[in-house]
Amino acid sequence: MLEVDKNNLLGIGNLSPIDVLDLTKPKAQTPQDRMQHFLSMVHDFCYHILGNTGPSFGRDLYQLQGLAPGLVASVFDNLEYIPDYRLRPIVRVFLKPFICSCPPAFYETVILPVLTHFFPYMFVRLSSKWQYITQLYDSGGIDDEQADTQEVLEATLTRTLTREYMDVMKVALIGGASSGELDRAADMDQDMDRTETSRSSLQSEVISELGSLLLRSEATCQAILLCLLRALSWHDTIASLKATFLVAPVVRHLFSDHSLTPQVAAHIMTCVLQGLALHGQHEANQGSLLVLGVQMYEILRPKFINILEVMNQIPNCSPQDIQKLDDKILMSTCKTHNKVDKNKKEIFKRLTNQLVGRSVGQLFRKEVQIADLPRLELPNKQKPPIEENTSGQDIGLCRLFKT
Repeated sequence: MLEVDKNNLLGIGNLSPIDVLDLTKPKAQTPQDRMQHFLSMVHDFCYHILGNTGPSFGRDLYQLQGLAPGLVASVFDNLEYIPDYRLRPIVRVFLKPFICSCPPAFYETVILPVLTHFFPYMFVRLSSKWQYITQLYDSGGIDDEQADTQEVLEATLTRTLTREYMDVMKVALIGGASSGELDRAADMDQDMDRTETSRSSLQSEVISELGSLLLRSEATCQAILLCLLRALSWHDTIASLKATFLVAPVVRHLFSDHSLTPQVAAHIMTCVLQGLALHGQHEANQGSLLVLGVQMYEILRPKFINILEVMNQIPNCSPQDIQKLDDKILMSTCKTHNKVDKNKKEIFKRLTNQLVGRSVGQLFRKEVQIADLPRLELPNKQKPPIEENTSGQDIGLCRLFKT
């Protein structure tokens, strides 16, 4: 990886940027550095060119014979040998616009074969990456001040790759018309209005035609669902928030197709609770995960009884609150209505209150307690005595008020 790319990932400013194309300024570069810069630029330019072919050529590109097998045999071949920083241009620069620009008539002949090859591979790759990073977090290897720069760089690169891959999944499952909305919702510094807008979009997203095709394919459905569910509890709040907006429409679509089993339903509910346990300390994640939890419980509980077993595993879970939530669901008159009742959300929040994680700054915070202090009695102020004019002398008052 180039030093400039490392600094960009780690947030370190480049004090003296070097333009490798500027021949007027002498540069002290070795032949190895020049070759590295050249190969890096060629790699990036190739994917930029490929990424612009879809929007530029349109149907003329997608109707080419053998396009999907050619891409699988060239762009997506030997992905296990490509490092993460080289995989990012494939995901962000090429694949995302390639999916957005594809006409619906070529979904089954072009996009489906490509994603059938790519989605299962990315699920395995990201799962192994996050398993390693989770072990580093559990052992304190990343939080330590003496942590190796390579480990921090690898964790940052995995987060960035995961977020960009979630954007590609969003485009494939829901569509690219409102892709910017998900990016705005993922900003952790958003204000309350944008948070409410994001939660409303969580309740109204619908699977697109391409997403329906992917979820009905056995080669991609499992990889999509498991990747989204695991992303809820990965150590990245933005990736978890992006996955939250995709889980609800995916599960809703699979439920309508009768593709869910009791084991899958229990796993879905467990992953939502795990996401709350890890990211519940953040306001944006907590609100979205609570809405998602209520939706999942409302969809899965009437058909799958084993959801109660998952809920009963929550520490200090009250059976009365579970019964209240069940009663609220049974009293729902409109089953197709996606809006989450505020009372249901409050009950679900009370059920999962013991499960929600807290930030390190709040774990050992000492509560401020002010004791009742005795009343402070202040002495009465003595009024100065009024001097009366008893001498009868004229002090000028008559002249002052004389008309």
